[in-house]
Amino acid sequence: MSFYSEFAPYYEQVFPFREDVYAFLKGYAGVPGGAVLDIGCGPGHYCGRFSLDGFDAVGIDLDSRMIGAAKASYPQASFHCMDMAEAGALRGCFGLAYSIGNVLSHLSPGKLERFIAEVYALLAPGGCWVLQIVNWESILHRREYQFPVKTLDGGEMTFHRRYSGITPEQVRFTFSLKRGDKAVFSEEITLYPVTSFRCRQLHERAGFQCAGSYGAFGGEVFSGERSAALVMVFRKGKQAISVHGHNPYRCRASLEQAEFPGRGGRYVDNPVSEVRASIVDAHDNLPPVVEIGYPDRGSER
Repeated sequence: MSFYSEFAPYYEQVFPFREDVYAFLKGYAGVPGGAVLDIGCGPGHYCGRFSLDGFDAVGIDLDSRMIGAAKASYPQASFHCMDMAEAGALRGCFGLAYSIGNVLSHLSPGKLERFIAEVYALLAPGGCWVLQIVNWESILHRREYQFPVKTLDGGEMTFHRRYSGITPEQVRFTFSLKRGDKAVFSEEITLYPVTSFRCRQLHERAGFQCAGSYGAFGGEVFSGERSAALVMVFRKGKQAISVHGHNPYRCRASLEQAEFPGRGGRYVDNPVSEVRASIVDAHDNLPPVVEIGYPDRGSER
């Protein structure tokens, strides 16, 4: 069963729409009329807001129930149920693509590098790509981390999360929704930590130029020791990379449909560099961890 099926009544309590996040994203979206892509869109709140502000908004998510809710709430936007690792199958020319929450931590290293190249190909020249993940630098020195419990629905429900088996290569993420002592939903998934240095390295290889690194959507300077999250902004650079035989400077046509071509093609590294859910309080000397994420969708919002 979809996690969203069980969690829907409590979603807004844990993951509310945030004006500061939207304002940050909109600052990189250009003028109304342009196209924006939300990767891991959840129930579509940010896409819906972009649509209301005159943008051509497209959202993708792996959870079919979330996509169904998004379509019902925001019919003016376009939504597709698909794995974010297959984002390159979309056709479009986006001035902004973004993935907020800890979405990218669900991609294994090999998938992440391919995904970054595909995002690059989907952007218009000069387009921006904004990502937000957990600041893994503040986590990786630990063996495990127990998140503070979130109380929902007037205290009748609780949301539990824990990182365990923490290594630089992967982390086990366990989460559950409980009514009293009874688990309504429980699951464990694997996340793949990405430091700020590695994130920038992979993006530069794909041709991106880093336009900023922040510790939050308020524009705070990122600190590996103190920041709760890592927010990075990249701009499509001048050096091309070939993805599935497409010229990345030519926008992929037709936002009205999502086509799924064969997975052939070749990748050319860019030698620019040789060097990839809820706000919780500080706990055990750890900075607040930001996971605006929805676990178990192939993405986490």
